[in-house]
Amino acid sequence: MTYQHPAADTHFVLEHLVQFDALCQRTGFDQVDQALADAVIEEAGRFASEVLAPSNRVGDQQPPTLGPNGVEQTPGFKAIYQSLAEAGWIGLTAPESHGGQGLPSVLGTAVNEIWQSANLALSLCPMLSQGAIEALAHHADDSVRDLFLPRLASGEWTGTMNLTEPDAGSDLAAIKARAEPDEDGLYRISGQKIYITWGDHQMTDNIAHLVLARLPDAPAGIKGISLFIVPKFRIDAEGNALGANAVSALSLEHKLGIHASPTCVMQYDGAQGYLVGAPHQGLKYMFTMMNHARQAVGVQGLAVSQRAYQQARQYASERVQGRRRDGSKICIIDYPDVRRQLLTMRVGCEAMRALALVASSQLDRAACDPESAALAQWYTPIVKGWLTELSVELTSLGVQVHGGMGYVEETGAAQYLRDARILPIYEGTTAIQALDLIGRKTLADQGQIAEQMIAQMRVDCAGDVLMEQAINTAEVALSELLAGHVDDPELAPAVAYHYLMHLGYLCGGWLMVKSARVAQAQLDAGVGDGAFLRAKINSAEFYGYQLLPRATAHAASMRGGSRCVMAMPREQL
Repeated sequence: MTYQHPAADTHFVLEHLVQFDALCQRTGFDQVDQALADAVIEEAGRFASEVLAPSNRVGDQQPPTLGPNGVEQTPGFKAIYQSLAEAGWIGLTAPESHGGQGLPSVLGTAVNEIWQSANLALSLCPMLSQGAIEALAHHADDSVRDLFLPRLASGEWTGTMNLTEPDAGSDLAAIKARAEPDEDGLYRISGQKIYITWGDHQMTDNIAHLVLARLPDAPAGIKGISLFIVPKFRIDAEGNALGANAVSALSLEHKLGIHASPTCVMQYDGAQGYLVGAPHQGLKYMFTMMNHARQAVGVQGLAVSQRAYQQARQYASERVQGRRRDGSKICIIDYPDVRRQLLTMRVGCEAMRALALVASSQLDRAACDPESAALAQWYTPIVKGWLTELSVELTSLGVQVHGGMGYVEETGAAQYLRDARILPIYEGTTAIQALDLIGRKTLADQGQIAEQMIAQMRVDCAGDVLMEQAINTAEVALSELLAGHVDDPELAPAVAYHYLMHLGYLCGGWLMVKSARVAQAQLDAGVGDGAFLRAKINSAEFYGYQLLPRATAHAASMRGGSRCVMAMPREQL
């Protein structure tokens, strides 16, 4: 099964929903425009189709192994990674001052979708490096930035994120890893971290681990966490390797999916590390990387769904099942329910792509607009939560389209479902995203951003009956939430999941209607690709009848409040 990136749809979203040229002019990317973005996406799509995509199945069947020299990645992955690095893809959005290309975040997001569709497991490695670059660029002092950033941006080294411990999962206040100052002005890190994606491999000369740990004088809880960067190999002031550091991969997890991505248990035994920023500010700093990762994981949901859709569509176009009255054979793509499933996958991907890119563009605008910074934070849990939850459904539909052939491994359809299943879990479960959205992003400001977004949707979708009904429901749901949580402290956590999913489907509907109106205007003006534009209008109609009602359903579930969730005694669960 080949992979072809839907470049026309990405172009459409960037031009008409993100307004890419205007964004670049306003945010200081004066030398960047839509034409450059199209060229970058075209070349990324070519590389993905020709090089990355064929390796996806290999990685699923030949996962990494742990040997005497550490983790050995899937055969062939090192050459592919080095090709990515040599072509400058890893530092696409990294600062030019440290060897990156300094392109907008939203373009990086569009390119990351391509890598992740082609080979999700391998793409996680450069994605984590990009997150490390973000954290260091924002929070490290000059000496640490100068030492690590150019090598991460070039792909010469890779980065990881080390948060979770055996007794500290989502509760980071329970972290026990320790950091002791040494005589060289550096620190000795000790402790164990688990579930570390790409924690070890042989693809680069060094690996830079971002590690949360506690200093000897650290206060208890999250206020006592500091951030350190720990290289796999000790280095001198110029970045030259001095020998092995006291960090190693103890074991590899045997996972349901993303087999080619080594998930390591990492042991630190007095490993030499560098303090990032100020002491005891580590969790704040790490959230820079985590928020980058959360939007990136949402894009992974889109990416794996797109790959599953393309395979399901091809299979349905070729699979013959049954005959017509005249004796001619029928391909299953002509059956109404198979078309429903394929359209759910296709249209779901279009809505996810629109939301992912619009949300990512707010990260670019945030540099010069405080309102955009707040909006980017509001979008983040929706992008992470809604896109990943939907991806599990869409990849499952991909299996269903294949029928029994989807349930056996030979077709490869099952891999996408297996790969997708981690996405609502890592980088903060859907529940964590939902609690963030309903607490920090809604109740904390008395619903101001949510109200602004609903008002914008009402303006943009005026006259669309289905969206107007959904918007009315959203206003009522928000009003009831703001009024009800005051007297019921369990209301917000009890309805948080439904609140997130409600807003996800609502945002999707809003952007699909906006897309359809742009498409209709272009058709009326006689410009553009008529077939593509008519498909955009059809997609919006399908979304309105088949997916948008879910927004109202989730809002209805919120009305059950905390009582229906908490009423049953624990022993009866």
